[in-house]
Parts: sequence; structure tokens; C-alpha cells
Amino acid sequence: MTTKARTGSPWRYWPRLLLIVPFALVGWVPFYNRIEPRLFGVPFFYWY
Repeated sequence: MTTKARTGSPWRYWPRLLLIVPFALVGWVPFYNRIEPRLFGVPFFYWY
């Protein structure tokens, strides 16, 4: 039996990571459970 070497580039995993990060941050409530900074008078937890 022969095993195939992985030929995938490490760059192909970056899009997945970039898509996972925002969802992970939304699950971490203390990250966005604050009022400051404000954007045009709107608290952070609304515009995040």
C-alpha cells in the first residue's frame, strides 16, 4: 500500500479561517457587550 502525500497548499485554509473568526467572536459575549465605542451615536453592540 502506498500513501499519498498531501499536496494541498496551506493557503487554501485561510478562507475557512476568515469565515469562522466572526462567528467565534459573536459567540464570545464579553467581546461585544459594551457601549463604547460609538459609531454616529450608536453603541458598539448594535453596529457589531
